[in-house]
Amino acid sequence: MTGSVAVVVLHYGSEEDTRRCLASALPQLKAGDRLLVVWNREPSEALRAEAARSEAVRALSPGRNLGFAAGANLALREGLAGGAALLLLLNNDATLSPGALDRLRAAAAEGPPPGLLAPVVLRPDGRVWAAAGRVSWWTGRTRHVGEGEAPGDGLAASRADYLVGCALAIPRETLERVGFLDEALFVYGEDVDLSLRVVRAGLPLRVVPDALVTHAARGDEERASARRAYLVNRNKILLVRRYGAAWRRPAFWLLHLAGVARRWLSGLLRGDAAFRRAAWLGLRDGWRGVGGPPPESV
Repeated sequence: MTGSVAVVVLHYGSEEDTRRCLASALPQLKAGDRLLVVWNREPSEALRAEAARSEAVRALSPGRNLGFAAGANLALREGLAGGAALLLLLNNDATLSPGALDRLRAAAAEGPPPGLLAPVVLRPDGRVWAAAGRVSWWTGRTRHVGEGEAPGDGLAASRADYLVGCALAIPRETLERVGFLDEALFVYGEDVDLSLRVVRAGLPLRVVPDALVTHAARGDEERASARRAYLVNRNKILLVRRYGAAWRRPAFWLLHLAGVARRWLSGLLRGDAAFRRAAWLGLRDGWRGVGGPPPESV
């Protein structure tokens, strides 16, 4: 692969996470590369000033939380306009290990052109968080390939339905051929959707096992949030409607309804009325095919 790289980071949540993320990426940029930061949440003046110190950083301020898909697309379009040949989506709570960007750059130039590339994402304890992902179209659930294992070359051969959006390298040609992230999904599942479109276009997914990223992998509080309950329930249905075989859908609905009922009971036991309501709203909107940002009531 010849041409520059654009690293795309969406700031949302912890400023310390964003600082660590930017600090891991900046030393790995070469001449002509750029780091595109989207302020999906307004940063402090201190963080804004820190980001502005490097000429390689271009900050984009939409003025509101666009969601992951739309925020990423804003930066991806900026990267393409700047001539980037490879664009790396990187969560702001993830850090690139030394040399990871060069290894992704090299992998993009090897063999048949890949549709998407991904490093191996590690947990803070050094075990694998995700090398890739698989989807069950019976339940709509996803799972990470290699989770809990030690990193190694064997992960490169893992069968993947999708590559994980925590750290996802997208060649310019892929975006030009299959398009951008689906903004109807807002957040959660947009990596699955993009990967499936790439595979349908006949392009391969490639894991680069010697490129490593560490993910903070927090999430107990987020997993229990009403907003996440809504988005995960809704987007799971939207993806099954698009990609799941019609003959599997009756079983999917039975299994999914049972899962929603369990989550509703979990919210009841915790006394969390917002969580219970969000789970049912996600079910309703998924059935109706409604995408976009979550309702203000969630």
